[in-house]
Amino acid sequence: MLEKGEKGRKADESWHSGKKLRIRLIHEFIMGASGTQSEMLNYVNKKLRELDLPIIFLATLQGDLSLLNSGDFLNEKELNTFKPFPNGKYFNAKLDKKIGKYYYDGPNIPPLNRLSKEEEMTLPFLTSLLNPYDDIPAFKKFLDEASSIFDKDLKKVDTSKTFSIVSPKFNFSNDRVTMISNLLTLLKHIEDGEEVTFDYSIPSVIEYRKKTPGDKSTIILKPLYIRLYQNLYYLTGIRQDSVSCIQNFRIDLIRDNSIKPIPIGKDTMKMKTFDVEKARKDSQLEGFLQRSLGIWMHPETSLTEVVIIRFHGWAAKHLQTFQLHHSQTYLPDSATSEYSDYEFTLCTYDKHIEGISREERNREILIQKGSIDPQNRPYVAWLSRYPEAGYIFGRFINFIEFIGKK
Repeated sequence: MLEKGEKGRKADESWHSGKKLRIRLIHEFIMGASGTQSEMLNYVNKKLRELDLPIIFLATLQGDLSLLNSGDFLNEKELNTFKPFPNGKYFNAKLDKKIGKYYYDGPNIPPLNRLSKEEEMTLPFLTSLLNPYDDIPAFKKFLDEASSIFDKDLKKVDTSKTFSIVSPKFNFSNDRVTMISNLLTLLKHIEDGEEVTFDYSIPSVIEYRKKTPGDKSTIILKPLYIRLYQNLYYLTGIRQDSVSCIQNFRIDLIRDNSIKPIPIGKDTMKMKTFDVEKARKDSQLEGFLQRSLGIWMHPETSLTEVVIIRFHGWAAKHLQTFQLHHSQTYLPDSATSEYSDYEFTLCTYDKHIEGISREERNREILIQKGSIDPQNRPYVAWLSRYPEAGYIFGRFINFIEFIGKK
């Protein structure tokens, strides 16, 4: 029992359990096949069993019918929509004894359909968004149990009237299986705050996976964070044996079944653990994420440069629509509408600068001599100056122009 002054249990306000769910099921019965009160009870209990919820008896059903007619579940906006009957009730669900079916007597029909017409029309889009992730447990459970929320089986939703862009697919189906398996394993280690070791395929080495596993390295890591980026999952963590301690790893390139926790010693089952939240804070992870244009992690020792990039045609329209990076700043130019200029703050390193400085100097000389037009495209050398720039801006290659650094 509750002690004096102790707050009582909060009333169940969910439409997916309790009285609210039952009156919705009663409404579905009345608006559907309908029938007698006994048939109504059977219908409601059948639905409750499907949801692994306790069944009810006739007295509870009759109480729910009274609640349905009272309109106590209506919100403020809905109360203003309906005019109550003289007895104060908003609805009048009653049995037609001649035909043995329940119906609503009068103009008022409860707004208890699971989905509005607009919501139902968007179900195909929801389905197309979720289907690529149906091998992830939470997504799979949602797809399996969506019928209890929407009264629609998402697996049977007609998508013939909608269009969705098909995401890139793995050439080898086992690669995605490995990625999802690794993802779930890593999430568990992050949850438990355990250091891990794994074998990692070197991403810059081209290989034929059916013939050879390719080169690999063994990684020791404190896993901190997982991100989904362009259909691939990436693990971010603190690597103890590297100068740049914060690093990213493509999860699909982690060798299958190679992720293991690290024992404290040979004669113990205890594993090395760490405080994940403290490690995120101490490693200044948020700062790394802010400096990242894509999924690359740039340490504070990286050099930052403010550059001006000009976008032409459809690329200009794309940048007017989307923010590629938090540093993206539009530079208004009233002289023309043929292009749009933007400022970006990009990260680079001495080795990248050294690698292209000669080519940039030669290009500047040719521009000054009038040998080439600075607007000639594509000019791609600048993409090598910034590690992720080619990956991010490469799609605009024939519609992009590097104006220079500030």
